[in-house]
Amino acid sequence: MLAASVVLFGGNEEIGWRGLMLPALQTSYGALGASVIVGVVWALWHAPLFMFSALNPAELPYVVFVVGIVALSILHTLLYHTTGQSVLVVAVFHAGFNATLLWLPESTTNTALTHPYTMIVAVQCLVAIGVVVLTRGTLGSRELS
Repeated sequence: MLAASVVLFGGNEEIGWRGLMLPALQTSYGALGASVIVGVVWALWHAPLFMFSALNPAELPYVVFVVGIVALSILHTLLYHTTGQSVLVVAVFHAGFNATLLWLPESTTNTALTHPYTMIVAVQCLVAIGVVVLTRGTLGSRELS
């Protein structure tokens, strides 16, 4: 399932996000700025999923998704830099993250605040903030941000 996810669902996006877009933006905006821009564009790329309730069965607010994607973009940038700019490693991580979302329990309260995905986003944000603080915004890149 993970191999299929790398090829079909999400993992292949990393060729564009981390392989092309991040390095191009990073020269002008640094690692942190580029990660935020990539995250926002990445969230816009997924916006159509939120237009159809069949693809968003929990009817999560789009803003929760955007915040999570920006935090995840920061973490992906750290992984990209600390693995010698390996797009493959980031693609496998991305696919693995997507695969784990399939096992999220159904929300019984049907509110965005108590939904399991919202809890994941909260953890992603805490970890991303920690990474930014610990790396002083360089996210593992060798250049100064």
